[in-house]
Amino acid sequence: VLVPEPMVDISSPAIGLAEMPTIMPTEQNLVISVSELSAAAFCSEFQSLKFARGWEDVVVDYWPKLKHGDKALPNDPLLSSLGLSRMVRGIALHRVLELASSEPGNMEKVEGWLYDSFSISGVNVKTPGFKRLVDRDKILLQNFLNSTLGKTLFDPEHESYPELSFYWLRDRSLVTGSMDRVVRTKDGRWIIADYKSAIDGGAVSRYRFQVAGYMAALKNFFRVEDPNATVEGWLIDLESGDAISVSNEEGAWGAREIKLVQESKRYRERIESAERRGVVATEACKSCAYSSHCTVGRQYVLNFPK
Repeated sequence: VLVPEPMVDISSPAIGLAEMPTIMPTEQNLVISVSELSAAAFCSEFQSLKFARGWEDVVVDYWPKLKHGDKALPNDPLLSSLGLSRMVRGIALHRVLELASSEPGNMEKVEGWLYDSFSISGVNVKTPGFKRLVDRDKILLQNFLNSTLGKTLFDPEHESYPELSFYWLRDRSLVTGSMDRVVRTKDGRWIIADYKSAIDGGAVSRYRFQVAGYMAALKNFFRVEDPNATVEGWLIDLESGDAISVSNEEGAWGAREIKLVQESKRYRERIESAERRGVVATEACKSCAYSSHCTVGRQYVLNFPK
């Protein structure tokens, strides 16, 4: 299990990453994760169900899915045959990437790391057909680690901070997050990498918003010491091995979403329908796991006659 670095306060100007102080939230501050803010940016009903009301993803995964077009990711036949979820596979690949960072250049160890990482997740690696998954993922990881971005992220000559967690005091709330990998290159650039088990079309904007939040938080930390710091953000799709560049959101990142979340937490006992709260359905409803239990999303996906 990966153990995150100590939580750090990046509301204050930079004092050096090695000296980042630890702070704890107070009763006056509502604690909000960057993930929850990205959910609010995606859809306020999604944020309400998943975070304010605490509907658990593990349970949601077992719900029957609404029938619609091809907007959601198709099932992976190999994973299905092995009884594995994309999430379990994504966690295993995440572990392998961090092992690769601790032993750079040892590409021949990738296969052993894959077996170990799946085993830690409770997967029976002796299941018939599992070797096919390992062979496939070994090629994917090797291709990524040998790419220009992969070599930069795991270059031992760069400073790296895996699983860097933080608090950021913003609009009377403590925004929290954990960046999968932060790298400072020899030429002074900062690079943030966020790993995802899989990225379907409807979730790209939500994940971009999340990475943009990490970028805004890091820029805020350096606003005095290095206001012109260059921060790059990347989404890493562990399903395909693709890397998606994310642009920096300047100024008011998250202001609207923080207000939405504050309201949802304040009135969580007073449950109002999505329609009453002004939720508008979009194409993203077709890739949302919660659409079957959202009146707006269900109507949009199934297109019932009114």
